[in-house]
Amino acid sequence: MRDNQEGLLAGELAFNADPLSPPPAMRSGHIPCLSSAGIILFSLLGMVASWQLWRTEMFHRAQPDRGLGCSLNNVVDCRGAMESASGHLILGIPNSIFGMIAFGALSVMGIYLLFGGLIPKWGLWLFAIGTSGGLIAVVFFFTTSVFQLHSLCPYCFLTWVATIFLAWLSYALWVRAAARPTHPLKGIRRVLVGYWWLGAIFSVTLVVAVLFTVFGLEIFRL
Repeated sequence: MRDNQEGLLAGELAFNADPLSPPPAMRSGHIPCLSSAGIILFSLLGMVASWQLWRTEMFHRAQPDRGLGCSLNNVVDCRGAMESASGHLILGIPNSIFGMIAFGALSVMGIYLLFGGLIPKWGLWLFAIGTSGGLIAVVFFFTTSVFQLHSLCPYCFLTWVATIFLAWLSYALWVRAAARPTHPLKGIRRVLVGYWWLGAIFSVTLVVAVLFTVFGLEIFRL
């Protein structure tokens, strides 16, 4: 019995000394300021890109004969995303509107958390589930743009980057908050918590690699 208590105490001490373990505040529902700032940063990136895409589409509808700032060449062109059915999947509403709503909500959540707001474990779970849905959308729109429309919408690309980083961050927060002295961070969970940003960078690099494989230097041709 005494050995078990000593073992539990030693495990708890090691857990608390581990910099990747969730601090007491995080176990109570607080999110580290750096993570909250990350949520705000990438949510704002996605929201601004979505707003700019919506604004450009409204401009294009009003003046269809005028050139668009996001259409640089035959490859980097946002008209395909605005004019195709895949750009208006739900009731003909531009996808950019849903993007503004989703990213805007995450921005508000990030600000709330940055100023000391609490989020329950199920909230982090919903965050991870929501960003997973976003990743599925990214894969769909990415494959549609590259292999069906044969074009790259720059604003869409920025929303993909924002979603990828938010997804990796949500997984890291979820896993870290779930750690306990009896279930410390080990193996792949520890790697995820400590290096989620590398996973995000690798994912974006993979997207860029596919784009260069398909389009080559046409992306830069003016």
